[in-house]
Amino acid sequence: MGLVEWSAFAAFILDVCVAVIATKKGRSAIGWFFISIFVTPVLSFIMLMVMGETTDFKLAELRKNKQYATGEAIPDPYTHMKCPDCAELIKIEAKVCKHCGCRIAHNSAQQTIAPDSAA
Repeated sequence: MGLVEWSAFAAFILDVCVAVIATKKGRSAIGWFFISIFVTPVLSFIMLMVMGETTDFKLAELRKNKQYATGEAIPDPYTHMKCPDCAELIKIEAKVCKHCGCRIAHNSAQQTIAPDSAA
């Protein structure tokens, strides 16, 4: 193998490395592979580092890390709701808001809030 073949092989390996790094940053591996072919792999790598991770990728990582750290479920519309009194997130199964003490009455059709009894 001559110098040209080795250079092409090294460029291909660098293109694949850029694609792997792009995947780890939440970006398209195939897209960045072709960008790396048409632009140089070094310039593509620098562009990836400057651009950073996608917002969706960052949010997914934060949610995953928070769930593992706290052991709690990630709030979503199927597991949590907002308290209409204080607007804090509470679990759907809750009978009393842990933030303001508002009593919550659950109906089968929808969830409504019952007024606190002063007695």
